[in-house]
Amino acid sequence: MTSPKASRSDGDVPVPLTGLRIVDMGQVLATPFATYLLGLLGAEVIKIEPIEGEWFRQMGTGLAFATQNAGKRSIAINMRAPKATETVLSLIDSADVFVQGFAPGTAEPMGLGWDEVSARNPNIIYGSLSAFGQTGPFGGRLGFDHVVQAMSGIMPATGFEGQPPTKVGSPYLDYGGGLLLAFGLMAGLLERQRTGSGVHIDAAMLDVGLLLNASAMVRAANTGMDPVRTGNDAFSGAVASGAFETTDGLLMVAANKPAQFLRLAETLELEELENSPELALPRADPERVAAARALMVERFATRSAAEWEVALNAVGVPAARVRGLAEVTSEGHTQARGLLQEVADPCEQDPARTTQLPGLGVQINGVMPGPVSMPPMVGSDSRAVLEDFGFDTEDIAQLIRDGTVFAFDQPVSAETERI
Repeated sequence: MTSPKASRSDGDVPVPLTGLRIVDMGQVLATPFATYLLGLLGAEVIKIEPIEGEWFRQMGTGLAFATQNAGKRSIAINMRAPKATETVLSLIDSADVFVQGFAPGTAEPMGLGWDEVSARNPNIIYGSLSAFGQTGPFGGRLGFDHVVQAMSGIMPATGFEGQPPTKVGSPYLDYGGGLLLAFGLMAGLLERQRTGSGVHIDAAMLDVGLLLNASAMVRAANTGMDPVRTGNDAFSGAVASGAFETTDGLLMVAANKPAQFLRLAETLELEELENSPELALPRADPERVAAARALMVERFATRSAAEWEVALNAVGVPAARVRGLAEVTSEGHTQARGLLQEVADPCEQDPARTTQLPGLGVQINGVMPGPVSMPPMVGSDSRAVLEDFGFDTEDIAQLIRDGTVFAFDQPVSAETERI
């Protein structure tokens, strides 16, 4: 299936942030993902990078970098150069949003903290994202996704009883942090509209980890009880919900309601359960629940996960066989929704070659905004960005000569590398 190709010129692609300027000094995953999402909504995102490119660009695969940087403009600035901070501040002067993902306490000595930036641009929406935030007993600590997972309470609750604490496989706090920061920046824009003043948004990855487990967090805070490990059982604890072995792998089922339980029993041809809807209720007799579970386990093991998935969904019982990412992204649903969209890749030798990149994640009036271009080369927009932000030709030339700014077509000398 061919995925839709978005275009900013298409009248049906929502771009509510058109005209918004964002100066982005984030690197790796979380902060760049926040500005990527705002860029999908039409914002102009100026990515400030070191001359060698940010760390994730150097990882060796363009896909990893493109995931959260497509559609941005790149200006390369040597932050060790004497004029670097003033150059960044001059860009911020004409921006609506400034975002940084430095460790707490790093931006201030650079002259790029909230006080310095808001003094220059009182209308700025200033976004900072860090592992533990700017305040609190843990505020200022350094951390990465897996370190924050360790403090979020998710690891002891993940996996099976008797096994060591297990982290979530994906860097979900990084991407969740980007989502939360994007949400905060949007709130900041509305607050500025309400008050006429700039806003400081402080997002933390630990907050994300706790919010994504909000009900368990609330229960633990109020009762002192940690969540029990459920392995592959459902959060609901219902007898007919969770994982079942089939002839070719795991099937996840969610028959939480009595009506669903009855339809499940009928589909499984378990006549002894077809008149027992009460078994789906939380306080059902434990012995009868255990016996019912044993019957279901035996019956699920007789057919494939794919067969059961089709049969159960046909009668309104949610079920899905366990899939890998490569499989689920090849089935067409992500493309049809617009969650993955094709973008022309000018770096590929084949001019028709495209790369699939993430869309916004929500449809607006039936359309999911998506990226329209791959990330630029490091510093390929340096001259154009400076011109657009009001720098004159001589100022630009001087910044390039003294090693503050690097343009893609500007060779880097050994001397300027030492600045």
